[in-house]
Amino acid sequence: MKTFSYSVCVIVAGLGALGSQDFANAKATIVTFNVSGSSVTRPVSINALDTIAGSYRDNNGFWHGFLRAPDGTITTFSVKGARDTFAAAMNKHAATAGYYWDSNFGSHGLLRGRGGKITKFDVPGGDRGTTARTINDDGVVAGDYEDSNLVVHGFVRAADGTLTTFDAPGAVQATYGFSINCVGAVTGTYVDADGKNHGYVRAANGAMQTFDVPGAPFTLPASINCAGWVTGYEQDGQGEDHGFVRAADGTIATFDPAGAAQGTNPTAIDAKGLITGNYSDANGVSHGFLRSAAGNIKSFDVPDSQFTASSSVNGSKSITGWYGTSDGNVSGFLRSK
Repeated sequence: MKTFSYSVCVIVAGLGALGSQDFANAKATIVTFNVSGSSVTRPVSINALDTIAGSYRDNNGFWHGFLRAPDGTITTFSVKGARDTFAAAMNKHAATAGYYWDSNFGSHGLLRGRGGKITKFDVPGGDRGTTARTINDDGVVAGDYEDSNLVVHGFVRAADGTLTTFDAPGAVQATYGFSINCVGAVTGTYVDADGKNHGYVRAANGAMQTFDVPGAPFTLPASINCAGWVTGYEQDGQGEDHGFVRAADGTIATFDPAGAAQGTNPTAIDAKGLITGNYSDANGVSHGFLRSAAGNIKSFDVPDSQFTASSSVNGSKSITGWYGTSDGNVSGFLRSK
């Protein structure tokens, strides 16, 4: 089975055009931050108010979740009795979906409400783990679980706790649920009998569409916006990754930032069609990028960083992610207009 990374995106409005002139002239500031006492801080999601969710590793090597408010205040959280706690995605109400590991590294889903109450859950039949990966503004959570036969299936958890499971047509080894939009459509990847990855979009009513980037052996969607546009990456026959964006009508365009010699990995698409992600240069160094709905691409780096990894973008062009420094530490950043 092919290994891969995933990400999610918080969606706040419908798709609109982002003009190339506005994109080219956009000015940005970068603020960096760490959770106190942590050498690794990894933001994964940003909402419309610039609240950031992510995870950090403490000095004993254990992981915890955190939320960073727009004023910079950081709140940390952990599931009581858990070995590690991870935040995966957050909605406009700062409700956070994620997962935690028990002492045996078994994975269980979690939902942290806006008031801080944590609800734990497992999908029935998920004997080898439940992983919540994404949440929309209605509090609907999606993700995947692994059964006793090592097969992975997708799930949707309604705001009232009702669980619905699903498999993409043609899925044999796995169906992963990576991103959910404001109308409850889920995107992700599934793995067939030959170990190849394909993309899918599952509507809120359960209707399923599958797709592949033309000519690509592997297709791995990462994020979906309210209009049903999907971004992710495809891997070509030479094993190199390239970005793609799929319009709601099924039209697919592929892209790479200039200098992307060792792979392009989009991580999120916002309500206006702005895509963020990462690419690796000829030396294998990761840089962040933004791609406008018009197809204009520009790269960015956190100043004095060893690498930059962009994870999420909101409808106001604010981006979060993490970067590495020469002392080996990993810190978070907020890039805003």
